[in-house]
Amino acid sequence: MAYAAGQHGEALRLYDASLRFDAGNELALFGTASCHHALGNLPRAAELFECLAAAHPEKVMYRYNQGHSLLLDAQYDAAAEILWECFNRLQDPHVKANLALALESTSNRDLITARRLLEEAAASLTSDSNVQGNLAYLRLLMGDYETGWRQHERRQILQSAIASTPVPLWRGDSLAGKTLLLWSEQGLGDSLQFVRYLPLIARRAIVEGGTVVFQPPAALYRLFATSFASLVPIVTILSKDQPVTQFDLHCSLMSLPERMHTTIDTVPADIPYLHAESVAVAHWRNRLSPTRGMKVGLVWGGDSRKGHDPIFQRADRRRSIAFERLQPLLDLPEITYFSLQKGEPSNEARTMAGRSNFIDYTGELLDFADTAALAANLDLVITVDTSVCHLAGGMGRDVWLLNRWDTCWRWLVGREDSPWYPTLTMYRQTILGDWTDVVARIANDLRLKVSISN
Repeated sequence: MAYAAGQHGEALRLYDASLRFDAGNELALFGTASCHHALGNLPRAAELFECLAAAHPEKVMYRYNQGHSLLLDAQYDAAAEILWECFNRLQDPHVKANLALALESTSNRDLITARRLLEEAAASLTSDSNVQGNLAYLRLLMGDYETGWRQHERRQILQSAIASTPVPLWRGDSLAGKTLLLWSEQGLGDSLQFVRYLPLIARRAIVEGGTVVFQPPAALYRLFATSFASLVPIVTILSKDQPVTQFDLHCSLMSLPERMHTTIDTVPADIPYLHAESVAVAHWRNRLSPTRGMKVGLVWGGDSRKGHDPIFQRADRRRSIAFERLQPLLDLPEITYFSLQKGEPSNEARTMAGRSNFIDYTGELLDFADTAALAANLDLVITVDTSVCHLAGGMGRDVWLLNRWDTCWRWLVGREDSPWYPTLTMYRQTILGDWTDVVARIANDLRLKVSISN
């Protein structure tokens, strides 16, 4: 009952009590493993599922659950080996789909086989939005935007309240005499990336005789209101306190690439499309004027606010880097670093207090408009894969991205640049979880950049 109600901690306590009386109880062991899996204790879950599989080799689902736990724990090589075994024993589309996800990020990354398996799984699991979405992301990762964006429309839409409105979904038809509501579907980085389509939609609305309403997340409202002020009155950008009144059509920002038929060669990259407030830029220019040498913004952690989701939390740790690992950069002369890091990861930099080459003004950065004004006065932004990367890229600032091995679909594979951000340079992990080589390459390029500027 407790497990079914989502009370995994309480269920785990009850299962542990049962195992004290009967250590080999199969049902209690399975429940314990399942609770650890749900709570994000994936290594322990994999270990328990492995014990169950050894004790009951005829039950392939124990082995499958072991592989699935390893997959979510980013143990891709081990997960692929086990899931291949399961697939050979059990021709199940869910096994096939998870095997494909493992193959995407193994040490010898096999995207061709992964795509074939996911296509077969998606053909069987037509109503599974996670499988359909994963196929879309794989196609986009491989640069197949033509089919990828169409497939992307079958993903799970996170903003269900707006997505389920009786007002029709805009599918690219005429806006004549109509008001289109645009809305942000996922994270702040997604909004920063896909808001680039707003001027394109505005042009269509002008030609066709329509209007657009957009209500972004609160942290982005001031930045977007400034950046797209020239689109008024065709585009109205509302704050979260302003009610969304009448509209005739609606569309997620993340569906706009499909509506605009975006290919890998037609990504709208009219940079910059994000602009800081001029008064705020001047304020930070004065504040930073005594600083000599290169001024570099630094972000090393992701979005710790989503820590309630243990699976997301593990993925967030993979894209983040411990602050202490950046020491080779901080030891370089003639560079002053400015923290752009918000949230819990910012606490890691307390050891830098008092050092003249590391300055933290983040207490004064209340939203992305503030961050943009500071970033506008920096020579370079070095960041992990989080929203500041999209902010700096959308502003046309030089940005260096520390990118994990199991990369997000938007960064493609086999490239150091990005069609989304012409001023971005990518430093990819060559080994899963190992930032050593990435930091060394960045340090080397920083030395070169400093020497050229002198």
